[in-house]
Amino acid sequence: MILDYIHLTHAPTHSHYKLNVLDVFKCHRASESENFHDVGSRMLLWHGSRLVNWMGILSHGLQVAPPEAPVTGYMFGKGIYFADCASKSANYAYPTRTRNIGLIILCEVRF
Repeated sequence: MILDYIHLTHAPTHSHYKLNVLDVFKCHRASESENFHDVGSRMLLWHGSRLVNWMGILSHGLQVAPPEAPVTGYMFGKGIYFADCASKSANYAYPTRTRNIGLIILCEVRF
């Protein structure tokens, strides 16, 4: 299912690269599940971030950047951004031609 979702949500405007899955892991944060147990609708959406951010994301969950963090790359201000296109989130993983590995996460987002 995840492989299909990646390929089906690779936007045609992101044609200069191909997404390949090297591995898939499942991460469940019980404390976050409890907080959102009775919250309305939910969707599976992608989130991408630089490699240096993943230790904090996996340890503490996705969090809004603190006020002292530089305000660059926030299209709508500081927040937690998700996309329905895997390739859009992959752009925020900032892979390069010399370091062509990035990480994205598929999240159950409730709203």
